[in-house]
Amino acid sequence: MSEFIRLILVAGLIVLVCLLAIFVAKTLIDDAAEWLDRRSCQRAQRIEHELAKTKKVLALVSHAQASLLDAQAHEAAVALILESYRASHSPAVPMVVSPRQ
Repeated sequence: MSEFIRLILVAGLIVLVCLLAIFVAKTLIDDAAEWLDRRSCQRAQRIEHELAKTKKVLALVSHAQASLLDAQAHEAAVALILESYRASHSPAVPMVVSPRQ
């Protein structure tokens, strides 16, 4: 075999090895990118799930606090009505105003 043909075969083999290496590298990079995308999506889904759970808990706490405040407001209103009733049905107490000095 002549030296020129041997040189062409070696150069062709080097080109093929380089192309194979590029293909393998591209495949690895694409796989890594897909893995990172899946991982990012899974993380986002976990965060969204946690936010939804927290939102439900906060809604329950908010509802409980609102109910408690409503009950306290009702008790205060009843107390004011009773006190007003007692004051209107008790004997009049003259109001003493002290003179200014």
